[in-house]
Amino acid sequence: MSKNIEIKLLDSSAVIPQKQHENDIGYDLSSSKEISLPSKEVTLVSTGVAISLPIGIAGFILPRSGLASKHLITLINAPGLIDPGY
Repeated sequence: MSKNIEIKLLDSSAVIPQKQHENDIGYDLSSSKEISLPSKEVTLVSTGVAISLPIGIAGFILPRSGLASKHLITLINAPGLIDPGY
């Protein structure tokens, strides 16, 4: 059973999510703009990407272990759930 995920780039600096290694399960998201992350503050980061998920498929946004441990960058709602109807 093959289910396609449609991806739309919302601005010219957006990057299509990519795997860093062939055997990775997850895809890395990138910020579409250069930003500073102030210490101990919540910052919304735009990816410039929109996706359309098929019915029965969910998306999850998770912190990368390297960034989380080395730079103390994480998500306030980890894991972030994306439902197909969102």
